[in-house]
Amino acid sequence: MTQTAPLKLLFSTENIPARDRLEHWREMSKAVHKIDWYPLADGVIQQEAAAYCLPGLRVIEGISSNTGFTARRTPELLAREQDDLILDIQIEGCLILSQLGRETRLGPGEAVLASSSDVGTAIRTPNSRFIALRLPRRLLAPMLREIQSRICVRLPREAEATRLLLNYVSAVIRSDALENSSTLRDLVVAHVYDLIALAVAPKQEVIEDAQRRGLAAARLRAIKSDVVANLGDSDMTESSLAKRHRLSPRYMRMLFAAEGMTFSDFLRCSRLTRAHQILTDPRNCGRTISSIAYEVGFGDLSHFNRLFRAQYGARPSEVRAQRYPFL
Repeated sequence: MTQTAPLKLLFSTENIPARDRLEHWREMSKAVHKIDWYPLADGVIQQEAAAYCLPGLRVIEGISSNTGFTARRTPELLAREQDDLILDIQIEGCLILSQLGRETRLGPGEAVLASSSDVGTAIRTPNSRFIALRLPRRLLAPMLREIQSRICVRLPREAEATRLLLNYVSAVIRSDALENSSTLRDLVVAHVYDLIALAVAPKQEVIEDAQRRGLAAARLRAIKSDVVANLGDSDMTESSLAKRHRLSPRYMRMLFAAEGMTFSDFLRCSRLTRAHQILTDPRNCGRTISSIAYEVGFGDLSHFNRLFRAQYGARPSEVRAQRYPFL
């Protein structure tokens, strides 16, 4: 179904009896955000949030007025969760995020990237205000290298891209201009993606699509899409792919070199990312590690295990055990 206007959802404890607020907010948090929520301090819970839903992007503006809260993504809740990325920008108060073995603390104006598909804990102090941008990982992945290494890394308030992003999003969600223009909504989402990419990674590591548009960018996007669609082809080579796209191998190397990577780098990272997604999908709990490795194009299980550990800091079996400790 085509979305004809951005959808705005409001959540508030204001009209809920004080004695029922904790149960109500916890159930809403589990159902909507897939988190286990509970207050940090005693007192009558006062929470407000607004969600603005655009194609491929959800903007959440939240206020925690008096108690603060802890939010946990548990293995049980993650089994029903989508594989999204969340850029959290702290406006007032503090946030402490723990995920993927890392911990970071944010103050006003600082930001951090989080994963909706990995176990983690967020602690937000009383009198906090924040904006969170949620988008599918698969849509941002072509714009950044090694997204997993960017998760739970503090983005300082001095970063120009973060300030631009916050100002841009704040203006957009308060504007009526998007209500009757699907073209404008798509353009806004594209701009937000570009700003997120620039905020999360150093400029030299962001794909040129965030800075320029043109034939070379379009060709590279087509090549990458082809690679991702055919990861299981263990015979895929630089030469065979260049021939399929009617390019010379030298020109294709230049396209990847413009991003500071090689075809082999992209192929390896794409295969490992896909393997991680399969491993953490509850529908694949019964599959062996070797079958997953072969599906994404690795012919040698030992080689796959070494590369996987180098990228994710843990063996495939350990990642699965962390995600599903009850297996």
